[in-house]
Amino acid sequence: MAALLFGGYSFASSILEMRATIKISAPPAPQIMVENPKVSTLPAQKNKPPKVQQRTEGDNSPNIGTITQGPGGIAQVGGQGNQATINNFGARLPKLVKVSETGTANPDGSYATECVLRIESDVAPGHLTFQISAQGLQDVTFYPNVAGVTSIQLLNVLKGGDSYKATVNGPSGEYLLSVKTSQKTPISIGATFN
Repeated sequence: MAALLFGGYSFASSILEMRATIKISAPPAPQIMVENPKVSTLPAQKNKPPKVQQRTEGDNSPNIGTITQGPGGIAQVGGQGNQATINNFGARLPKLVKVSETGTANPDGSYATECVLRIESDVAPGHLTFQISAQGLQDVTFYPNVAGVTSIQLLNVLKGGDSYKATVNGPSGEYLLSVKTSQKTPISIGATFN
């Protein structure tokens, strides 16, 4: 086969190149349509970003709604370096509160002081230890302020000089305290709970 030269290319090589670039495509594959009545076709969804809705209420509250903060709650909106401090210390410590006090002079010159005391506590304490101090202390009675109750079991009772100390298990509610002294004198009442 004789080759013709055209500008450095041969005619034969150009034909070979043409043969090499001819592509033969395969016939398309047959398509089979299957209908399934249980499957529904949804229209194609475009990926749209969600709408952002903002509203403003009140002074200095851009883009937030009303915030109602509950007990012990924290509400911080925006800013930098936010730090929350929670001061939830639990139940209040129990205390013994004097509700009322009356006094009576006795014919023998002694003096009787009666007090109504109330235990204020969120949680019932296990024990109440009370201390009474008064000059000329003669006698102490302590019992619940409940109709018909005139005594209670007192533990660790200590009497001496001008002081009296005793412990009550599971104290709650109100108590009557009666203190008899040799004469009218101020009375000191202390209490500890555990």
